[in-house]
Amino acid sequence: MLLKFQDCLSYTLEKFKATKAKGLLVCIDDSKESLGLVRKYKGKVTLKDNPSLEIIDFANGASISGRSTLSIVHSNNKHDEIISKILNLSKTLDEPSFKHICILIDNEFASLDVTKIDNTSKHYVFLPSNPYDFCSFLSNAIESDFPSFFLISPDLYEVQGPVPNFSLDKNEADPLSEISAKIRKEANDITLISTGEDIFESCDYAKELLLDAEIIETRVISPIDYKTLKSSIEKTKYAKIIQTNNYLNDFNKSLCSKLKAMCKDSNITIEKISIKE
Repeated sequence: MLLKFQDCLSYTLEKFKATKAKGLLVCIDDSKESLGLVRKYKGKVTLKDNPSLEIIDFANGASISGRSTLSIVHSNNKHDEIISKILNLSKTLDEPSFKHICILIDNEFASLDVTKIDNTSKHYVFLPSNPYDFCSFLSNAIESDFPSFFLISPDLYEVQGPVPNFSLDKNEADPLSEISAKIRKEANDITLISTGEDIFESCDYAKELLLDAEIIETRVISPIDYKTLKSSIEKTKYAKIIQTNNYLNDFNKSLCSKLKAMCKDSNITIEKISIKE
């Protein structure tokens, strides 16, 4: 089945039976696409095995604490702050099994810096680039014991691709325990690393420069799969972290520094490059 990215949230909520979910928290901004979701889901969301999920539309600056249902709030470009607040909230909940899934939809994620986010609590931060990954990670996050955050750019809304068929095989989606960076193309000359929508720019960059490039998509930026990235870099000896938008600048700078520290071979070159769209 093929779906556009913009239909993945409704598809997953309607098709996936969230038998273990007790509540979700969805945070989005006030873009046109986001307000469309608010209008579509405002009120009760009926799932056969869990009729208790509810969406509430908050005004800008509304408090996150004290909520125990699926809620939509305006992020106001304060993504680091919202993620930290939800992680702190998760620590104080009486029911540790309560689920928080935060969907942040924005064109600019306010220079997201995951190094500022509390890492003492286990959580996931996803930047899926295709409908299958989005639906797959979302469905598993619903049953996860840990908070999950999805950073979605409206630039991806028209991207179309296959999605998991939950009605036939709920286990078709990747379990959260097996999340890793995805090698989209294997090669030996150079490693191109990208996150979110930048995966498409990596592919175009390799074609334009006629590079035999190993193309890797991180998919999740907390925790980061350093093992896959390090293995590829040690093989090719040359890596470029591809960036098209400023919102991942802090993350990519941190990623570049950590990979350099991990790959100590003097013959290895790792750099971050910005490509204008």
